[in-house]
Amino acid sequence: MRYCPCGYNSIESLIGRQRRTCTDPVPLCQHECEKFLPCAKHQCKKTCHSDGCQTCETLVMQQCECGKDKRMVPCFTVNYPAELKQELMTEEELLKAKSFSCTKVCNQAKSCKRHKCKRICCSVKKGTGDPDGHHICLQTCNKTLACGIHQCNDFCHIGFCKPCRVYSREPLYCPCGVENNYKLDPPIKCG
Repeated sequence: MRYCPCGYNSIESLIGRQRRTCTDPVPLCQHECEKFLPCAKHQCKKTCHSDGCQTCETLVMQQCECGKDKRMVPCFTVNYPAELKQELMTEEELLKAKSFSCTKVCNQAKSCKRHKCKRICCSVKKGTGDPDGHHICLQTCNKTLACGIHQCNDFCHIGFCKPCRVYSREPLYCPCGVENNYKLDPPIKCG
């Protein structure tokens, strides 16, 4: 070992000679460590040390899922690798740091353009798509179909409803009753 732990001064310049055995104490200088912390954004502020570097407590901005709200948190809670976070934080702290949600209601139009999303802190942003399907309308359409009898059972949608899918399994006879032999055999489409 030729330098102190921070690497700024040689051991010779600190104690006037090299260490004689590996059990000799490693001399420390008064310079800041300045090694990058596990967050890879900030440097250690401790003076030259032989133990582990400090936990990064620098306050950084964290945005909520929807990006409409922000808060200041210690850097290690959001920028450290997952395995290091597990060593430093309890399960409850990990969950609280990971899922930061604001109280703002989304209010964007869903896929049907008729209903609005009412999720709190919705992660869907305009122009980025909806990979998790939060803005797909899952309400039933319930409009009366062209047949005038049945209702649309599809999810709420834009445009016209599909034709009625109901088929009768009974034969259809002429309604005037003049020709009893005239009939249509099933399946008979509604309308």
